[in-house]
Amino acid sequence: MSTLAKEVPESPRLQRLSENLVCSRVGRDLTWEAQHHAPLPLVGLEKEKHRIYRRLLSSHARNLLIVGVSGVGKTALVESIADDLAGENCPQALRGKRIIRTSFADIWSEVDRSDNWAAYVKTLKQLIRETSELGLILNMEEFHLTAQYPCSMAYLRSVLGTPDFCMVGTATEREFYNFLEFDRATLRHFDIVRLREPRRDSTLEILKRRLPPFREETGCDVQGDRAIEAVVDLTDAYVVHEAQPGKSIRILEQVAVDKSIENDPSPIVEEDVRRGVCREVGLDYELMTAPADRLNAMEALLKSRILGQDEAIEAVCRRLLISRSELSVSPNRPDGVFLAAGPTGVGKSMLAEQIAKILTGNERNLVRIDMNAFVTADSVFAITGVPGEESTERRQMMPVLTRRLRSSAGTVICLDEIEKAHPRVLQVFLQAIDTGVFRDHLGNEASLRNSVVVMTSNVGHSEPRKRVGLIREEANLRADTLRAVRASFPREFMGRVDEVLIFEPLTPDIMRRFVEVRLRVLERRSGKRIELTAAAVDLLCERGFHADYGAREINRALDGLLGAPLARLKATEVWDRANAIVVDRRPGSEELVPALGDGR
Repeated sequence: MSTLAKEVPESPRLQRLSENLVCSRVGRDLTWEAQHHAPLPLVGLEKEKHRIYRRLLSSHARNLLIVGVSGVGKTALVESIADDLAGENCPQALRGKRIIRTSFADIWSEVDRSDNWAAYVKTLKQLIRETSELGLILNMEEFHLTAQYPCSMAYLRSVLGTPDFCMVGTATEREFYNFLEFDRATLRHFDIVRLREPRRDSTLEILKRRLPPFREETGCDVQGDRAIEAVVDLTDAYVVHEAQPGKSIRILEQVAVDKSIENDPSPIVEEDVRRGVCREVGLDYELMTAPADRLNAMEALLKSRILGQDEAIEAVCRRLLISRSELSVSPNRPDGVFLAAGPTGVGKSMLAEQIAKILTGNERNLVRIDMNAFVTADSVFAITGVPGEESTERRQMMPVLTRRLRSSAGTVICLDEIEKAHPRVLQVFLQAIDTGVFRDHLGNEASLRNSVVVMTSNVGHSEPRKRVGLIREEANLRADTLRAVRASFPREFMGRVDEVLIFEPLTPDIMRRFVEVRLRVLERRSGKRIELTAAAVDLLCERGFHADYGAREINRALDGLLGAPLARLKATEVWDRANAIVVDRRPGSEELVPALGDGR
């Protein structure tokens, strides 16, 4: 018997391992811990557990690598096996085996200096020796962190094929793809066990079985099945970049902590769950509790902010009402995919901004991408990342689009001037729209469910106009624009668009309404009633509209023609005693002159 074997107690009930052992200092004995708590429920992973037992009982290499997205149950599966080993619910040959959980960070914690790799290798070698001689099962969390260092694998790879050594590693899908998949010399010693996200019924069963330990750990109860169903459904809808059951469990724990901070002894109900999900994803509570009311009001709100485009707005609201009512035949696609075509400066990009503000309560949830930056084939890598470039020496950051899509639920994506994008770039977005999932070259995924995609295009309106002034509505304009759109984009692109929105050129009446809307904003900021004469309105419309740029000049015209004289008036004592201001055009010039109104 080796000297190490003497450290293992012979009592049927497992005792703590000696503190003299490295595995005690850098790891946790999950089997010993399992003797002191009730077994955790494991639902839907019985086949995976059986496969792990079959590998552990093998007479040759007994190593496994459990791969799955975060929250899918990798840790819970290993802990469930430790519960079995501590009791009698496992094969006789494995009963009493110890699972020691460790990681690269735990092993490095034994090193006295941050650069002492010799001490790290010495600790790792001793851990490998103890695992083999004591018959332990080494659970290496985040195995990719250990595998990416050659000094680690130089010693690990030599024992992976021996029958005395047994290791169960865990890694996420992205870590496996970036760090482990290419290392065939190491992977040939492992049986890869992939965990998939459980179905809704399995997730509900897992949560219900976890309620007793949840009450004991948090001191908070969950009232009724509706709260459990709500947390599963809401996290599936809004926390789309994590997996069940981990994300539901995390939300319940956060709600319990919030109630503890507030000294609220009441049990968790559906309303508390909704508020918890809202805090998690940054949505207003009213958006989640009354989405139908918000959608019903959307049409009027959009028409009041985007003038002269009533038909396009009605098409958008009609499509979003179908999707948000869960009556769409394609539930995994974005809630709406729109192609807004028309002249510049008529409100196409503003439509995306206002949809983001109405649906999410914050226009900052708009992801705007100028497709002028993606006109070459290589520019696709700015969106997807560079394939094959991920390594220990050169780590790529997660692409910006992936980060933005994963940072908030219900994102609105605006692809400005989509006709400028290279076909390779266009294909990336088409695949994402079709599947509802954006995948980059680094293995990251971002869901487009509950998102809205607005693509803008100036096709058919890009040539400079010969006429100067306001463009009046033309009977054949819509047909011409639609023909230009269909001629410019491939069929597979048009087949993925829910609605083609034709934006009309601005008319004199619409420009006057633009001036009126901006004037109301100026009144709220100044605290004064401002009246414009007909001559003043005509001048602002002329200066605020350009045949090539639409109404983009209106703000500049208002600041230059109206803001400057109002600012000079505000600097005088007259401003404080004025309640109303009348603005007229100075005869024979292009200047506006403010004066005290009758309401003074």
